[in-house]
Amino acid sequence: MKTTIHIFLALLFFGTSVFSQPSFQASLIEGTVNVQRAQKKSWESLALGDKLYDNDIIETFFQTKVILQYGEENAVVLGSNTRILLNIRERDDKGLDINTTLFSGGVLIKAIGKSKANIYTANAVSEIDSGVVSAVVEAKTGHTGFQVLNGSAKARNIAQQQGKKLNTGLTTIVLPGKEPTAPLYITYRHVAVLKHFFGDEFIDREIEAAGIEPTEDRTSANRLSLSQQLQQDKSEADLRMHKRLFSQDKIWGHILEDRNKKRSFFKPLKRSNRLYEGRGELAFLSSVGIAGGQAFPYFELVPSFFVGNFSFGLTIPFARDYEGKVSMHFNSLEGVFDKIHHLTFGTESDQRYFCLGPIKEYTLGKGLVVDNYTNKSVYSVTQPLGIKSRFAADLFDINFFISDVSNWLVGGLQGNLYPGMAWIGAGYYYDANQYNKNLNNKNSRFIDFSSILDAPSVPNQSTVSSHAHVYELGLGLQIPVLEHSMVEVLVQTARKIGSGGGDGWIFHGPDIGVQIRNINFGLCYIVENGRLVSGHFGSTYWSNRLMFEELEDDTIQYWTQVNTLSKNRRAFGFKTYIRAKPFKGSAVDFTIKHDFLNRKPFMRLDNGEYIVDTFNIKNNFDFSLSFSINKELFKYINFATLYLSQENGGYYPKGGTYFASWGFNTGFDVLTAPLFFNLAFEAGLNFSYVDIYDERGMFGLPSNNVDNGDNILEIYVGTRWGFM
Repeated sequence: MKTTIHIFLALLFFGTSVFSQPSFQASLIEGTVNVQRAQKKSWESLALGDKLYDNDIIETFFQTKVILQYGEENAVVLGSNTRILLNIRERDDKGLDINTTLFSGGVLIKAIGKSKANIYTANAVSEIDSGVVSAVVEAKTGHTGFQVLNGSAKARNIAQQQGKKLNTGLTTIVLPGKEPTAPLYITYRHVAVLKHFFGDEFIDREIEAAGIEPTEDRTSANRLSLSQQLQQDKSEADLRMHKRLFSQDKIWGHILEDRNKKRSFFKPLKRSNRLYEGRGELAFLSSVGIAGGQAFPYFELVPSFFVGNFSFGLTIPFARDYEGKVSMHFNSLEGVFDKIHHLTFGTESDQRYFCLGPIKEYTLGKGLVVDNYTNKSVYSVTQPLGIKSRFAADLFDINFFISDVSNWLVGGLQGNLYPGMAWIGAGYYYDANQYNKNLNNKNSRFIDFSSILDAPSVPNQSTVSSHAHVYELGLGLQIPVLEHSMVEVLVQTARKIGSGGGDGWIFHGPDIGVQIRNINFGLCYIVENGRLVSGHFGSTYWSNRLMFEELEDDTIQYWTQVNTLSKNRRAFGFKTYIRAKPFKGSAVDFTIKHDFLNRKPFMRLDNGEYIVDTFNIKNNFDFSLSFSINKELFKYINFATLYLSQENGGYYPKGGTYFASWGFNTGFDVLTAPLFFNLAFEAGLNFSYVDIYDERGMFGLPSNNVDNGDNILEIYVGTRWGFM
């Protein structure tokens, strides 16, 4: 009995000590946040309402803000891309001592009621008796900046005992081995960066409460880009000025670069490729395609594994082909590669990224040539295995892709340079031979290609080439207008090289875009010449890349995207767009391009020779409309979208109209968040037109109209389960 009482008292004492342990509580979370608990090596997601204790480590990611409350009046606010160690202790007088070790990013501490706080970085310390103080540290160098938004604080080098006192509205910088610089008044530029880290409303409220009036930045007329910094390093006077401006060359410069790049363009919501924090995921997908009055079912099991930045997945498929056979389709090299679902290192936003897998919704540069590109052919059961790769540094990035590793027929290389607020882009893209019968004919979905591909064909492919080698160049400039406004001016051009020299070119400009907070709209003038169109490599490229026409002598005439169009084609038009986030967790994106003049656009074949058609059209057009939401709006939905789009509506087929051409598709896509037992569900529907049959039952004629035999309806449902 006595032992039982002792155990009970011990448990009571332990429980009381646990529940009385001081803690932080997550009162606001925007974005992705992970926590590493004390005595644990693994990371876990931080949820709203969770408590954090002494020696917990917090990590935030891009476009993230976290508010941690402690006590009634006090808070710790973390910005994007921040890693910090938290320490909290209760004093004898029932007050709290807060120590934070900031490894990278930014933190703001509001310590007022019975609270004292210290902020430590690799090189500096700030001691707060009572007030609101923020700190930002550059991870590689340890350069640290402090700003006092209310009250007072002391700032010093970590190796020194004496520091400098900062009152409300002052800022200083601490360099390795140096004393803090002389305090200066906070400028509008400091305020802009603080808002970037900690949110507009929060900073506005604190500044107004403290009565701070930011000063004008003496160098506000000059953008502090890295290239300018390198030039200005030659001037000792300018270098001193940079250091007086809170070391923006080391800390604020990179933050402002990132802020302007990320906020000057509308960013659509993206479907998540990874739902779980574990090391494994198993997905099951079942779908059916209905075309030509027949049903083509498809089943797929995808196990995926994640180790650090690496991800690997396999595909176990069963699909019905044009013969009615359901199999895994190992009968070709493409079919073997199809079983590799993906092999990736990093993510598309990382500086180093590599992906071996499908290519979907892929855009390079500003989308002049490669726009929303997809390497999947609707006619094939199997999915080509492509390559996407990215390497980036502070001032540039290089992108590379191959559409199909089994043949390397289609690919490209593109790079971007960012000197200050300017942009320079260049790229080269190619399709080595559109006559190549790369339609995965051994894995055909709807049509038996063998009789078509083995028949005599015109034109003579040995003398009439059909390839696409395209070079592009773009220049742009971002012009800040107000704190939340930006104007971007672009000029872009591309040229297609043919066997006899120039084979077509396009020009976009001036392309003027305006960003006002979460709304982006713009207008662009477009000129197209010859056998090159805007967005040449688009989502329907593989639907129209190579088509066939049966002639009266049983000869098959090949039509490609190149020889369908005329070298004499002249097109003039406009593109306009509006993209907005009407409320948190939602996005609307509408774009339309329309020609108001289109002269001699097509070729026709006469006795084996191409001849320019004489008639003109006015209605070639592209448009897209989508509405998307994610879990920020509705926690049970990871991603959902409704979409409607059409590409080259007047070219394929010629004379095509709105909502009736081979580039039209519409549908929806829904992916839930994990609901129970780590299970998430997905479903979708897509309706599109593609050139399947003509009235004689053969594969499509490039000059025919869209009819009932040309529609495809895809319906799918699936589930994803996280494990390990």
